[in-house]
Amino acid sequence: SVLVQLLSAATGGDGLGDLLTMGNPEEGELVHGVSLEVFEVGLQARRVARQFVRKEEKHPSEEDCSKVKAICAMAFRTMRDAYLLDCREEAIFDRRCVRLRDLLEECQTPCETSFTRCKGQATEGTWWQMMGLRR
Repeated sequence: SVLVQLLSAATGGDGLGDLLTMGNPEEGELVHGVSLEVFEVGLQARRVARQFVRKEEKHPSEEDCSKVKAICAMAFRTMRDAYLLDCREEAIFDRRCVRLRDLLEECQTPCETSFTRCKGQATEGTWWQMMGLRR
């Protein structure tokens, strides 16, 4: 899956064994709270988006744009789902839930900035500029 590939790349190919200590579901172990996998995905998305924003290119490539969009979208969905499932009313002030909420906010700014950079900008000679409607 894409999530496994992203995590594998983020951990240097060591796999998920060192990252996750979630127990064995076959033995009936129950996991409480937000898993470390969710944080790893969020941190990776934040890192990729920040690096993309720091690049000096005026017009980023379509490949780079699609990569950042995919990573940000996957990370957002993963973190949102984890927050909605694992951070219910009784656990909303749990340390991991608070950190996850903060990480969602920290990812939002660089991801939105990268999305703005990827939008196609009008060229100087467009009809809209000639009419004075776009500056």
